[in-house]
Amino acid sequence: MDTTSVDTPPSFEACNSIIDKEEKTNCFRNIIHKEISSSLEKQHIKVKKKVDETIQVVITIHADHKITLKSVEASEHMIQQIPNLKKMIEKSIDDLPKIYAAIKRGIPVTTEYTLPIRIKLDR
Repeated sequence: MDTTSVDTPPSFEACNSIIDKEEKTNCFRNIIHKEISSSLEKQHIKVKKKVDETIQVVITIHADHKITLKSVEASEHMIQQIPNLKKMIEKSIDDLPKIYAAIKRGIPVTTEYTLPIRIKLDR
């Protein structure tokens, strides 16, 4: 995510009181990682072979506070083991708490965020 081009990065309620831009960005990153990981864990993913891989999830945070999944980059092995991975991640994104859009010159703007997610499953 290019946070240098916005005045205020996207944020969750818990991060709104933070003034420092870098701290606010870290707060956002920590919460989004925690929320998506927690949601994926609740989905009880079953695999035939052991999986330990980091996938790249690209989300778009729109100026109107909506979040959409732009893409999921995963290996062929990961897609074979978890064919409905994209749907699972979409559900995780739908379950996120309200996100406040990034701000540039006082106006909410749409931003993209790339999220590396490690998926480690032993069956």
